[in-house]
Amino acid sequence: MLLQVILVMTLCGCANAVRHETSTGSSTEANPVTSYTFPKSMGPMTTTWQAAPGIDLSGKLPTLTRAYFESEFIASTYTKADAFPGFVRLVGDLQGAVIDGNAKTDADWTGTRRLRLQSITENAGIVRATVCDDRAGLYRQRFVGKPQEEVMPRGRFRYGAGDRPYMDEPFTTYVELRPVEGKPLWPANPALGEARAPNWDVFQGWELVRTGFADRWRAGTACDQWAHQNCPGFTDPGSPPHRLYPNGFPDPEFQRVLPQSPGWTQVGQP
Repeated sequence: MLLQVILVMTLCGCANAVRHETSTGSSTEANPVTSYTFPKSMGPMTTTWQAAPGIDLSGKLPTLTRAYFESEFIASTYTKADAFPGFVRLVGDLQGAVIDGNAKTDADWTGTRRLRLQSITENAGIVRATVCDDRAGLYRQRFVGKPQEEVMPRGRFRYGAGDRPYMDEPFTTYVELRPVEGKPLWPANPALGEARAPNWDVFQGWELVRTGFADRWRAGTACDQWAHQNCPGFTDPGSPPHRLYPNGFPDPEFQRVLPQSPGWTQVGQP
């Protein structure tokens, strides 16, 4: 629902040489983009991450995965060049696989996008990660105070008990990445920061293999169960698997802007 994305902003970057550690334990000089900041025109929205048991969200591969999915969202809102450092190079010849926004207006996203890293595996040199994406917590600031019928016209959007509109259903997407020449790079001593984006090129040494939907919404899946527990909304008694916005859409009280989590690995922090 209501998740048509738009864009505008410029990626800027300068860099200082920083020691990076390769997967083989040796180190090399690299020039990550250190001046990148999250596009302000996206609005005050944040992203929160959870993970299946046993997955450390601040680890190397989970960090790579998080950077990809957050960059993909920025790219679809604005352009690929507005995403995290190195994203344009990462997608390379597969740029068509990632939606590129059209840079016409500010996005003014508000609220929080919730994601859960369901699984991450490595096989024959390819890393495959699946993520449950629940965007029901996002809305556009310009919709606040508008009549419900104007924001969510009947006929295009479904309504349930109490004349409440249905929330977005979560869905599972995947990405497959592989190291270039078997030598992905990683800061020798990364620090966990509080920024909304990494201040270095997380994608150095990687290339995109493919991305897409791993599973459309189905009631009772692990993704659906997590979304109901994490952002329950109001359960429609006539259709129990589905969530309804408790007080209509948008609802700043219900769709709060939560603290960005977890913090990004940063280079050059104390």
